[in-house]
Amino acid sequence: MPGAWKPKTILIIDDEEMLHELVRSYLVKEGYRCEHAKTGHEGLHLLQRVHPDLILLDYMLPDMEGPEVFHTICTNPEFEPFRTVPVIILTARDPDPELQSQLLKRGISAFLHKPFGLRELYNIIQNVLVIHEIRQRNEFLTREIKKTRDFLELILNSTPLAIFTTDLQGNIVHVNKQFLQYFPQNEQVIGLNVLRQDVFRNATLMSYFDRLLNTGQAFNLESVEIFTDPYHDIKVNFLGVPLQQAGQLTGAVGIIQDVTESEKKAYEFYLLSQISQAMQSTLDLDVLLHLILTSITAGCALGFSRAMIFLLNAQKKQLVGRMGVGPASAEDAYRIWSSLEHERSTSLTEFLQKYGKRKPDRNDPFNNLVKSIRIPLQQKTCLLVKAVLEKKDYHIQAGVPKLLCDEVFEKLQLDEFIAIPLITENKVLGLIVADNLYSGHPIDENRVSLLKLLAQQAALAVERTEAYRNLARQKATLEATLRQLRATQKQLIHSERLATVGKMAAHVAHEIRNPLVTIGGFANAMLRYTGDNSQLQEMANIIIQETRRLEKILSNVLDYSRIPKPSLKQGNINKIILEVCQLIQNEVDRKEIHCEKQLDDSIPEFFF
Repeated sequence: MPGAWKPKTILIIDDEEMLHELVRSYLVKEGYRCEHAKTGHEGLHLLQRVHPDLILLDYMLPDMEGPEVFHTICTNPEFEPFRTVPVIILTARDPDPELQSQLLKRGISAFLHKPFGLRELYNIIQNVLVIHEIRQRNEFLTREIKKTRDFLELILNSTPLAIFTTDLQGNIVHVNKQFLQYFPQNEQVIGLNVLRQDVFRNATLMSYFDRLLNTGQAFNLESVEIFTDPYHDIKVNFLGVPLQQAGQLTGAVGIIQDVTESEKKAYEFYLLSQISQAMQSTLDLDVLLHLILTSITAGCALGFSRAMIFLLNAQKKQLVGRMGVGPASAEDAYRIWSSLEHERSTSLTEFLQKYGKRKPDRNDPFNNLVKSIRIPLQQKTCLLVKAVLEKKDYHIQAGVPKLLCDEVFEKLQLDEFIAIPLITENKVLGLIVADNLYSGHPIDENRVSLLKLLAQQAALAVERTEAYRNLARQKATLEATLRQLRATQKQLIHSERLATVGKMAAHVAHEIRNPLVTIGGFANAMLRYTGDNSQLQEMANIIIQETRRLEKILSNVLDYSRIPKPSLKQGNINKIILEVCQLIQNEVDRKEIHCEKQLDDSIPEFFF
């Protein structure tokens, strides 16, 4: 049944039959189960079979001594499971303190000298079993404690946080591996005092930690700067909490989270956001390119010495230098950087607004040098062409051969540089090239990564600007077409009106022409019957002429859709004047107006 008591087994290895029977009888009566072996080998064999809880081992055996049997148990791999079984040596030899001490150190539990009393034997067995049980429990607890400690140590060393503990004086007592990575120069950090100036090198942090050790007040500082050595600083979140035992303040725990990379990423995201917003604010390609290159070279942004943009001319199949921003010489670099020294506190937005959102100076030597560059796409081994054709970034180290672009690279003095293609949906627009020629700084991979992200934004902005320019051209074409369409529409409306007027004019002309024919006929008849009356002849001729003129006007009205060609005739202006005066004579006489004519008969005839 569960929980039932199981009698302990005692293995007796002794060649004295009488002793065995006496001991077995007594121990069985006390609740033990006994097994007996007369020799050492028999005892070892029986040990593997019965798995005893205790061994009574005689010192002198027929085949081997008791210590030899014990040595076999301790060293032979076959008996490894039994090495913790307690062993009591039974001996009739005179006491040998030195031998006993050696055997006790090797693991013998007790010595019992013959002859001995059965009650004495029983008490020793009881004591040895109790001690053995206590020892097993201690070993188990020790293993559990070690296991727990190792597990906690594993957790502490696996966490990305640096953790340390101190005593009340601020001396470091324990650290995890991450803490050691932050402070590699301190080979022996245990014992360092965190209140010393040369540990974290942050006065604010030291004051908070001192207050924690004196009052037990926890603190949490975000994004503070500490120096892991005199030349290397990191941004961290620092949490300090009191360490207490039995309600008493015994020290402090410091937890450090390195936020340097996250802060850097956040700042890089801020840079890209500000640059992207600036690029969205213009649709002028020259202003946009200058803004992009200014962002690449600005000290408050990417900080390259020089930057260039080459655009792809698909028709001419060549890379064309479009714009460059940067100094043209070391002296020019010193002059520019000295003039911008006072701009250190200027924000990126203000800097781009002041220096980026404008077109480059037409007389800028470096810009003009870049604009003079033309690289045929047939030079497929040229690194710049390879970057475009392969749509691949190239970070060229100093001293590396530049492959068939010697003339270009000599002009631009390119040594170590980064070349990144401008790509949108697998379409290559051009190439950005940047270097640190005059600063001499190696190109940092973090800056390269940031430039790649900027190149993606720049490609989209350039494509948007090109799309806007194409849209503007199409808009102008559509507006011209619309103006022409409206003019045509007006002309059609005018033509419709003229057609209506023409119909009316034809009707009126038809109605007028019949009376004119009659008037002309009567005028001709009058002319035949005037005789010698010159005044009547003159009046009849005028009627005939005016009738003919009216008929001509009617013909012109009927033919209004046809623009008549001018017909010039030679005549005398004096005659025309006299005819006009004759036509208005009746009106002049009726209004009692005196008309005086002064004509020069020598005026020649001319065309009108």
